[in-house]
Amino acid sequence: MKRNRSRLFRLFVLALAFVPVVPILGLGATSVPQQGPPAGPAIKPPASPLKTRIPVGTVADGQIMNVTSPTGQGMYLGTTVKIQWEWPGHENSPVDVILGEESSQPGVFREVTPLATSRAALWTNWVIPYTFPVGFYTIRVRSTGNPNNYRDYRIKVMNSTITVTSPNSNFAMAIGSTYSIWWTYQGKPGPVKIELTNTSGTPPLIIIPNTPGGELGMGRFDWTIPSTLAPASNYVVRVTSLASGTITGSSKPFSLVLPNITITRPSYGNETLPGVYIPITWTHVGNNFGNTVHVTAWAAGSEGTSLDLQCPLSQGIYDRWMPIPLDRKQSYYIRVESTQNRSIASQTMVTVLPQQSQAPNNAAQGVNPEAFGTLQNTGSPGK
Repeated sequence: MKRNRSRLFRLFVLALAFVPVVPILGLGATSVPQQGPPAGPAIKPPASPLKTRIPVGTVADGQIMNVTSPTGQGMYLGTTVKIQWEWPGHENSPVDVILGEESSQPGVFREVTPLATSRAALWTNWVIPYTFPVGFYTIRVRSTGNPNNYRDYRIKVMNSTITVTSPNSNFAMAIGSTYSIWWTYQGKPGPVKIELTNTSGTPPLIIIPNTPGGELGMGRFDWTIPSTLAPASNYVVRVTSLASGTITGSSKPFSLVLPNITITRPSYGNETLPGVYIPITWTHVGNNFGNTVHVTAWAAGSEGTSLDLQCPLSQGIYDRWMPIPLDRKQSYYIRVESTQNRSIASQTMVTVLPQQSQAPNNAAQGVNPEAFGTLQNTGSPGK
């Protein structure tokens, strides 16, 4: 037993030899500085995220993005506009879509009218009324639950337009004939009415009170000109939207004339050498007197000779007539008339020189139609 106690005592002494001596201040012991790395700057622990404050006005639910419209900035009265936006992670969150005035002051938004309220989708439609004032506006898409989360989109609301392209100032239309009135449009004019007026300010005549405005930017109406209208050169066609009287367009002044055929060559009184073909050319206005003409020619004092009973009206030329050569000067009359309505006709006269004559002063050889000049039909005898 004594031996075991002695052994335990020796082990206790050895253990104390390895324990560092810690001086106890205040009891006369001297403080000994411990060895270690040099002192550096103090490192502050990171702040707790629970104590981070969100500044007033900051959006915390994801930013509404990319407000767009498929028509770009130009939106026409009467059209349906699809307004779209993005809100990543909040595709089904409600928003308010508001139309506001454009302001010259940054950050100022003046509401005009709501377009959608608590819309739980990424799009909405807006049908622009025809009565809506044109001008620049701002579309604002705003989170219903967070007014600070919004995105603006600048637009321009425009009126639709109509432009009458036919008839125009170089156009002559025959009374009783049928012609197409053509117009183009931008936007959505809707159904239109067509009127005939003139530059003298007389009350307009309604051609058609209601007809479709057209498709793909173009409209057309086939008009048969009443026989009660008087020939004149100052008529105007006006096309106006029935949805809005401000959407309208007028043609340039044009002429209404009686249906006619006019021989253009040979001009009245031209001379030509014998033994050559004399081309006969004509123009016509109107499409209500058939598709063919009767061409005749005769010497003064004799009966007429039929050259062609059914010459196409649109062909505009008969070039197979050669008068019989004579030893004396001979005048010939030429007539082109509608085979359907003989009162619609034109007549001229040409002089054929005797054989072995010199070239005529007007140089009309009968082969070159341009040599006949301009028709002067005044004073030609009837047939």
